[in-house]
Amino acid sequence: EEMEELQAYNRRLLHNILPKDVAAHFLARERRNDELYYQSCECVAVMFASISNFSEFYVELEANNEGVECLRLLNEIIADFDE
Repeated sequence: EEMEELQAYNRRLLHNILPKDVAAHFLARERRNDELYYQSCECVAVMFASISNFSEFYVELEANNEGVECLRLLNEIIADFDE
């Protein structure tokens, strides 16, 4: 039971840090250990962005829900770019 809980926890972590398709690839049982994940696309754009003074804006205060509100704002910005 403890092992199943740990596996479920690890799956949740993977789904939080990797795109859904990539997590599914690495969780697949039939995958070889040396197999790399790749996806082919005809048209791709890469964008680098920076938020000036974000480290000064990000504070872990109780009023800021220990920094969670700053991370929510950052997530909203990233999601808007993704759209």
